[in-house]
Amino acid sequence: GSGRISRMGGKQQVGGTLTFAGQGLVPTDAGVAQALGDKVDGVATFFWQEGAALSLPKLALNGEGYGVTAGGQIDGLTLTGRATALVEDMGRTALLAGRPLAGKGVATVNGTANLLAGSFDGEAAVSGTDLRVGQAELDSLLRGASEISASVKRDETGTTLRRLDLRATGLQVTASGTVASAGSDLAAELAFDDLASLGGAYS
Repeated sequence: GSGRISRMGGKQQVGGTLTFAGQGLVPTDAGVAQALGDKVDGVATFFWQEGAALSLPKLALNGEGYGVTAGGQIDGLTLTGRATALVEDMGRTALLAGRPLAGKGVATVNGTANLLAGSFDGEAAVSGTDLRVGQAELDSLLRGASEISASVKRDETGTTLRRLDLRATGLQVTASGTVASAGSDLAAELAFDDLASLGGAYS
């Protein structure tokens, strides 16, 4: 890696690039070990100026069958940024998710989160191929190409689902609403081209 420490306008500045690589990794958590694999490499660039947020223009992590790129900034306990992940086999995240996942996916996330309050406001999208989540009917619907997108906000009043869209072979789903301790209000529309796509029991 490389870096530089300087002073400009009477303010301290620090910036640099870090590169890293590791092999023979054996995380103690089995789910993390399965997801990461035993060999990873990556790069991170950062910049900080006294009185300003920590800027992370580029973060990249690559392993066998997956890659993650991200960027953003950290201001106190508030994180703002974006990330994209390509996973050739979602099965590697099955232990972490606690479900028998499978398929190939590309996911993007962008938004803001407060690490102390647990609040966030963001959007996410997933483009999948032959995704499986361990639920027979849903797995049948997700066969082939699928697209999922969502816009969600969570604060002290609850969770607001501004939009959820799912497009898959023979299925379209749109949903929105709120979930809160005081009460929930969710609405959804589902459209099936053919109920047989749910599986043999629905033919």
